[in-house]
Amino acid sequence: GRVRMLMQRRTDAPAFVETGWGLAESDDLLRWRWCGEAIPAEPAAWAYSGSVVAGGSALEAFHTVHAPDGETQVRRTSYDGGATWSAASALPVPRAAARRDPFVFAWGEGWRMLLARPCPWDGWQEAGPSVIEIWASPDRLDWTR
Repeated sequence: GRVRMLMQRRTDAPAFVETGWGLAESDDLLRWRWCGEAIPAEPAAWAYSGSVVAGGSALEAFHTVHAPDGETQVRRTSYDGGATWSAASALPVPRAAARRDPFVFAWGEGWRMLLARPCPWDGWQEAGPSVIEIWASPDRLDWTR
């Protein structure tokens, strides 16, 4: 069967600025066909990494929106297998200078989300270690740490 892959894509490579998600598909996992941008970079708000889960008849993407003033965790929905996505809606997770890469998965009767809190690239010796936060949700909408 056909497999679809969503990946982080930089339209201005090798710079690390205009980042969105691309979509490719394959029938054999060896040869891939480019399907285009799935979640394009928006001016001053780039779609960084995250994860996708199946939510009934839809796919739900959880990813970081990176902007010059901080990072926000968002949720989007796709009803066509990941080719197009709804506008981003912010999750109830406090905005931070470095909180990113939500990994969402089923856990018992609810859901869990792992979020990276990396230490600064410079001065990491004084700042302490990077950590992974664990968030919980009954419905993938309301989240508590």
